Amino acid sequence: MLLKNVFFRFVKKLNPLNNPKKIAGQLRNPNGKLGNLVARKMNESNALLYDLTYKMMNVSEGESVLEIGCGNGNFFQKLLGKADELNLYGLDSSELMVQTAREFNESIINDGKLEIIHSTSSAIPFESNFFDKIFCINVVYFWESAEENLFEILRVLKPGGKFYASIRLKESMEIFPFTKHGFKMYDHLSWKKELLNHHFEEIEYELLTEKGLEFNGLKYDLKSACISGTKPF
Repeated sequence: MLLKNVFFRFVKKLNPLNNPKKIAGQLRNPNGKLGNLVARKMNESNALLYDLTYKMMNVSEGESVLEIGCGNGNFFQKLLGKADELNLYGLDSSELMVQTAREFNESIINDGKLEIIHSTSSAIPFESNFFDKIFCINVVYFWESAEENLFEILRVLKPGGKFYASIRLKESMEIFPFTKHGFKMYDHLSWKKELLNHHFEEIEYELLTEKGLEFNGLKYDLKSACISGTKPF
């Protein structure tokens, strides 16, 4: 069974339906005593989205790849198994997540295969035309300005490089009370429009549905997508 309702179990455990604003804050920026629990639960609920994203990315030998919002860095080892001599980078705005990701991935950091940076996607501390591929999982909801972040991503991508954003679609996210607090939600077509409006080309996407997931006694089909755009030459 797909994740066996883990996303909804995560939300139910995390949110006793009395403080959705606090939960939204933790999802945006995991911190304090709850932060590492939030990160572990996000790993569980996002596993299928990572699989979909890695499938679409189809990384090649020697590529430089950045994950925006890497959390505790749980999936870097899996990505390293997809191709030889990858140069991986993770970026997160949460100090706790950066510290945890560095500890969790200490061996591959020491081997020179991974670097974890504390920063934001609106100020990526790399030179222009650096990355072959950039991706993020359930991050774009939290961007106050898609324009600011997409222009910065475009800057650090090589010509012909690709940006992949995996999201849960608006129709699936709206059922959760915490999304009323600072979430900007999209479906795959509205995010495609954002990419086109900000000079990305060759937009592609793949949809994913987790069927019959239960939350508060009701069943839902949770819909997600990975959408990619290419930097022009």
